[in-house]
Amino acid sequence: LASCGPAALIGEAAGRPKNLPERSYAEQCQVYTGGKDCKLWANLAAGETPCFKNVQETLEDEIVLAHVLGWIAKALIVRH
Repeated sequence: LASCGPAALIGEAAGRPKNLPERSYAEQCQVYTGGKDCKLWANLAAGETPCFKNVQETLEDEIVLAHVLGWIAKALIVRH
């Protein structure tokens, strides 16, 4: 990690790498999770209740974003 530069260092004070929390993508397969006061796209940090919590958490995941951007880049490279 040290050869990649300071941006690649993960952890406290560039010491031991910090473990990321584990996420389970297949444990809760229910799509609609809201009640009568749910929002279509809720602010989870503010404590709002989303109608599609599992879908929203998956779409907000950084790994999903990285994969989508990678697929778009790959499609542009293959096209040319």
